[in-house]
Amino acid sequence: MSYTTNRTIQAICAQALVFQTDTYASSCQCLVKASYLAVPGAQTEDDIAKDYRNFSNARISEYGFHHISGNHWKMLMEEAQQTYRLEMLYYFWLANQDGMDAFS
Repeated sequence: MSYTTNRTIQAICAQALVFQTDTYASSCQCLVKASYLAVPGAQTEDDIAKDYRNFSNARISEYGFHHISGNHWKMLMEEAQQTYRLEMLYYFWLANQDGMDAFS
């Protein structure tokens, strides 16, 4: 199964959401971990993380998102940061439902 199928992206996103509920790590890290487990050896981690960053506007070199100032992000309580990460992963999962082929 290749990374480019919506079904694979859905599986990776679903697993990343599970990981994110158990940790306060970055959502990008959760996607990379989920990708590695969902498609072992396919080296999809960088591709899906890049797609997610483009979609969510996530920062590459630090925590947070470009549309939220770094100072504002740091002032948010951990629970608020966690909720935002979960929502962004959910929206990424939702965005990749378009074009799902129920018979593929």
